[in-house]
Amino acid sequence: PRAADGETLIMELDAGAEALADTPALIAVHRRPDEADVALAKSLGNRLVGSIAVAVDPAAVEAVARELTDGGLRPLAILPEDLTLAAPSVGEIGAALNAKVLYDGDNADEVVQDIVIAPVYADPARPHFHRFDSKAILAPFNKTDLHLAALEAGAACLVITGGRDPSPYVIDRAQHEPTTILLSRRDTPGTVNALADVWTATRFRGERKAEAAYACLKSRLDFASLARKLSA
Repeated sequence: PRAADGETLIMELDAGAEALADTPALIAVHRRPDEADVALAKSLGNRLVGSIAVAVDPAAVEAVARELTDGGLRPLAILPEDLTLAAPSVGEIGAALNAKVLYDGDNADEVVQDIVIAPVYADPARPHFHRFDSKAILAPFNKTDLHLAALEAGAACLVITGGRDPSPYVIDRAQHEPTTILLSRRDTPGTVNALADVWTATRFRGERKAEAAYACLKSRLDFASLARKLSA
């Protein structure tokens, strides 16, 4: 695709994509730079506008800035780790579990920062659940009291484990709450294990991540200067 006159086209490309050869201005986005990043910078020459380092340990910001500069990567911004940007969404949790959707809370892009395993009884569960803001709660299929406590606590996602449907009352109660209910075919330990890698594959989607990304960038990136470089 090509931009129309007076417009700037922004595309996301992999480092080895053939389209890199025809792209006049490029921004490299990566974590801590390695030899491959430095080699890419050299191959791009003046077409490299600069680079943005993401998910940087706050204690390593200055060191990463030096590494980018020394490697010819022309740092534009260095973004520290952010829990919201790193977190998976309700939809990604469902996909990782290959779960059945029992109730769609219409919040597939909602961020889930914490996976919370329900305790044995509902009374201690209620204050425990409220300790977490953006959460997915895991509870066995036969623990209706815990399912209801999870809905009351405003969980983004309730994952029912054990592969069997919960009480119909739980689904009925969910009609009044913005919580997606998923059914995992695994038991609770197996469900936790299946979610082990979901944080490494999450994408930047949804309103909350867009807001978090902008908040992270606005104090660290000179947008006006970047626009001039892209249009040069």
